[in-house]
Amino acid sequence: MTDAIKLKVLPQFPSRLIGRAGIDVSKQSGDYYLDLDYADFPVIGSVPAGATYALIFNPATGQYAQLPISLLGGGIADAPNDGQLYGRKNLAWSVVPGVGAMRELLTAGRTYFVASGGSDSNPGTSAGAPFATIQKAIDVCSATLDLGGQTVAVSVGAGTFAGFVMKAMTGLASLQSFVINGQGATTIINTTIQSNLPLPTGTLQNMQIATGVSAVGINGGMGSRFGLGVGISFGANVYHCALSGGCTLYVPSPLTVNASATFAFYCSTGALLMAEGSGNWSLNGTPNWGSFIHAENGANVRINSVTFTGAATGGRFNATGNATIFTNGGGANYLPGNTAGVTSNGGQYI
Repeated sequence: MTDAIKLKVLPQFPSRLIGRAGIDVSKQSGDYYLDLDYADFPVIGSVPAGATYALIFNPATGQYAQLPISLLGGGIADAPNDGQLYGRKNLAWSVVPGVGAMRELLTAGRTYFVASGGSDSNPGTSAGAPFATIQKAIDVCSATLDLGGQTVAVSVGAGTFAGFVMKAMTGLASLQSFVINGQGATTIINTTIQSNLPLPTGTLQNMQIATGVSAVGINGGMGSRFGLGVGISFGANVYHCALSGGCTLYVPSPLTVNASATFAFYCSTGALLMAEGSGNWSLNGTPNWGSFIHAENGANVRINSVTFTGAATGGRFNATGNATIFTNGGGANYLPGNTAGVTSNGGQYI
């Protein structure tokens, strides 16, 4: 502060004029002045108990005034540390409306854990304190994290778990940046997995999807994009995968089919199934289906450079309603089954 308190004094001599801590004495033209020396005053980190006013200079009036400590934040505790954004209102902290919880920006990868003996009240960040459900792990990641391009894995133990709804992840760099990873065939999902957001949601791997003969294994729609990684197998489902509404499912790795279904893959209304170059698919137990791939209403299936081990019965494919099944010239008997495929109403098998 450049302005200072100046007091003009006229000492009577003989006398001495002494400035104590924070007071400088100077003489100008025979007059003595007392100035506050701010360098002599210590800086403190909190308002002392019992302090009610602070001395402040008002440049508009050129005068000093007393300011209530409360206007400087004195006597008010820190804002709650609960992830929400707070502001000052009526000398107290108040949640800023319309602003959700602040996300944690990751600077390194993270793993959450799910186990059959876990609890959704656990933090889920260690194998010793896992969540009980996959949905809880997804919800926590979706609601509280900004992945910042880092990779987050949900490690699911052996056991039987309920299906779940895939959700959008802030800061997702690729589908492989959010991975739900089981232990292989011993991690069983027994109700439908849903992915119905018009956003990329992540990748599933190392789990068996077996919802029963009256339920869909994986149901994708509404323009969502997700992937199936290594170690995915299908048990009994009415459809192993049902895709619609512009959904895209990427299958870059081999799959295993252990049970029958009405359709192994049902693709409708602009859905895209991408399974190019995904290696060797295994068929166990001679599964049966109406069609291995049923594509309709403008759906697009690309399944080429894939081999199949094992036998199946039922239709190989059905392409109808301007849908396309592209095998890159794989031939009429390329897809598994023992009944010829069918095209109709503008459907194509190439």
